[in-house]
Amino acid sequence: MEYPDVMSEARPTILFVCVRNAGRSQMAAALARELAGERVAVCSAGFDPAEAFGPAAAEAMAEVGIELGAAAPRLLETDAVRAADAIVAAAQAAAQPPALTAQGPPRWARTRAPATSRAIVASVAERHPAG
Repeated sequence: MEYPDVMSEARPTILFVCVRNAGRSQMAAALARELAGERVAVCSAGFDPAEAFGPAAAEAMAEVGIELGAAAPRLLETDAVRAADAIVAAAQAAAQPPALTAQGPPRWARTRAPATSRAIVASVAERHPAG
C-alpha cells in the first residue's frame, strides 16, 4: 500500500507503528497531526493490521475533540519505513520489527503509554492542553 498523501511531502515524516494499527498508533498519529499541524507529515501502520479501527479509541479521541474520520488500519511496508524521518513504536511489541531492522540506522523511539485508549489520550492531553 502506498502512502501518497504523506510520503511524497517535502516536510519531515513521522511514522507511528504498532502491531494492529487499530488503536495506539492511529491515536498517536491523530494527536501528532493536531499538535504539529502542517509542520510535519504523519502516518501510521501495523505489522498485522486489524480489519477495523477500535471504537474505544475513536471515542477516547472524540472526548478531546479529535475525530479520526476515515482512519483504517494499514499494513506497514518497507517503503514507508525508508521514507520516514522518525519512527515511533506505539507498543512494546512493535519496537523492533525483525523484517525492518536492517533497513538502515535505527530511528525507533519507544513509547511507554498506558495500555488503555482513554489513559493514552489523558496522558497526552495533560501535557498539551488545548489552548
